[in-house]
Amino acid sequence: VPASIQEMSTYSSSPVHQPSAQTASFYKVTVSLDKTHISYQGKALQLTNGMRAQSTLFLEERPLYQWMFSPFYDMKNSLMGPIND
Repeated sequence: VPASIQEMSTYSSSPVHQPSAQTASFYKVTVSLDKTHISYQGKALQLTNGMRAQSTLFLEERPLYQWMFSPFYDMKNSLMGPIND
């Protein structure tokens, strides 16, 4: 369930005051980490409360070729209708 604008406005690192935030969905995530830092380009970066992260979630599994050709399937379906009704 996406976080509401009211909830997002309570976080100090919230992007809700940016113009693009009105069309984006934001989710509250709680994570438990083994370490408080990550290594990036040979340097240790400390992870702290309130940091922002961006993620892409794939909620379905399918072969790579279907991901690659999905724009073509979408065009075909929009022109001819669904194949398996």
